[in-house]
Amino acid sequence: ASLSAMQRLGLHVVGSLAAVPGAREALGQELGPRLLAVAEASLAGSRAEDPGETSSAEDTLDCLARLQVVAPSVALTGSLVALIAAEQDNTRLATRAVDLLALHPEVLQATHLEALATHGDSLLHGEGEDLAGLDSLYQVFLRWHLTCLAHGGLAPGYKSELMASQFPVHLRRILLQTLHGAAPEATRDTALQIVALALQLLSGNWLVELKQSDGKLGSAVILVHRVVSTEIRILVDELLALHGRPPPALDQPASMPALSEEQHAARSGRAVSVLPVCLGIVESSINLLCACLDDETPGEETPGQDRGWKDLPPDALIDVQQAVHDVMSTILEFFQQVEATTEPPYYGLPAPLLEAIGACARCLGAWLMEETEALRDELWSGGTFKFLLACSAFSAPPVGEGESDADSDDEVEDCEGQPELQVLPPQDIAVRLLPALAAVARDDDEDAHRLIREGAAPVVARLSSCAAAAFRQALANPETAGLEGPATETLAWALTLLVRLLTATATATSTTDAGAMRQHPSLRHLAFVITDLVHDLEPLAEDTLSFGAAAEARPDDSSRHADIAAMLMDHALAITLSVDPPSARSPQASASLAALAERVLSRRQLRSTLEAPSPALDLVMQALSMERR
Repeated sequence: ASLSAMQRLGLHVVGSLAAVPGAREALGQELGPRLLAVAEASLAGSRAEDPGETSSAEDTLDCLARLQVVAPSVALTGSLVALIAAEQDNTRLATRAVDLLALHPEVLQATHLEALATHGDSLLHGEGEDLAGLDSLYQVFLRWHLTCLAHGGLAPGYKSELMASQFPVHLRRILLQTLHGAAPEATRDTALQIVALALQLLSGNWLVELKQSDGKLGSAVILVHRVVSTEIRILVDELLALHGRPPPALDQPASMPALSEEQHAARSGRAVSVLPVCLGIVESSINLLCACLDDETPGEETPGQDRGWKDLPPDALIDVQQAVHDVMSTILEFFQQVEATTEPPYYGLPAPLLEAIGACARCLGAWLMEETEALRDELWSGGTFKFLLACSAFSAPPVGEGESDADSDDEVEDCEGQPELQVLPPQDIAVRLLPALAAVARDDDEDAHRLIREGAAPVVARLSSCAAAAFRQALANPETAGLEGPATETLAWALTLLVRLLTATATATSTTDAGAMRQHPSLRHLAFVITDLVHDLEPLAEDTLSFGAAAEARPDDSSRHADIAAMLMDHALAITLSVDPPSARSPQASASLAALAERVLSRRQLRSTLEAPSPALDLVMQALSMERR
């Protein structure tokens, strides 16, 4: 029954074959399953004869380790999971087996994840907490989430099987125990990251208690958001203490020991990495709250709907709303404190502070996309948008701005002479803030006027110039996505916002502000840059400009691309005609733009019953009428 010397030698020899390149395929297809069967049978026999014997388990794990490196499989993963379950008392061996699973998270099945989550529960609720084993287990969950998200999420059947198992229950228990208990900082950070990833991959149901035995309904959701709200406050205060002049409100003791350079870098790096994780949880919660507060009939369930969050009691939803509100207040205070404790230019702040400001700006934008009334006074009285725009790299004075004419041939695609901005920086604060600015200016002319006075137009215009250059490069490169990608999304948001601001100038009480905006060198430069973009887009938008059976028969991708091109062309044309006066263009350029505007407006008349009103086309019509006069 127990492993003989010959059997042990055989396991070592066959396991060592995994290191031989020529034997790997055979191991994966033939010898692998046989080795697993022999090892498991020997392990079971040795356990029956001597429950305290561990050498056979060590031998088995050595063989499995060699196989896992070169020939991972579902069966092999199942054997490792079974070994973990059988060896829970041998924490060193179980932890080693868990570490092996982290090498290939893509082969984990729902049953494996359920068993691992159960094992994690036993680590925290057994005779003593095994935090080392928990760290290893968290790395498996972390890499599994990241792998699944990188491959586009979970298959519907896989997700259904996983959510119907005990995996969500045990995962929720171990994560909450980690966040609520006195776990080391690194373990808590990993737990927060898994919460954030699970909200993306599994949505919100896994965090909701479905049975009374799981705990009070909503208690897990409330605890997570209270922890996250507190953590965000601590992180931004720490960043201020490390990189700014801390205000008295931080109440730091004068005797606090100075940090070494390595300690300072470590604390700053930890804050910058964990803050976006916590803010990502808040962003997911905003989306889930909005889904809960829609007007769907109670009891109806639509595909993909988060039934669990809709069943949360009102006090739990109010608690989450309050936590989100507290986070937004913390973010606004953080911006004000950075402004008060640092010196301009703000685009030159230390990189950790700029990264934190950018992450906070993105979260603020997600909230403003849904709620523009709460904290409205604080937003404007504190000069939030003015400060954030000043933190953008696009707020730096462009090289030579105002020293040359806007129609100079040297200024076509060089982003106004700033070589460092020739490639669109996706993490720039202005890029992250675009959706929020568009949402704020969308329905209220007064808010649009405030953004104009706070200098939004020049910053967004410079950003648009770079986005247009990046977009045209992608368009010309057959290996890129062309019409779909980050540059397209950024350009669409930027042009939409500029059209809205230009439209709002018609109702501005100060004609000086409106005129200064339209004549600003950055906008005039943008108008010159996107003139070529307009002509590049026209052929791509032809499907949208045509009608009849041919247009209706076009493929979905072609239809979507044509609509994207038409939208960008409309907005670019509106900006070009509104900003660049006829006197600054050659007669040929004016005639070409006028002809294109006529074609665009004819499309508007033909599709007037199918399209929603377009501010961009209204602007085109107004500008064309003025040009005719």
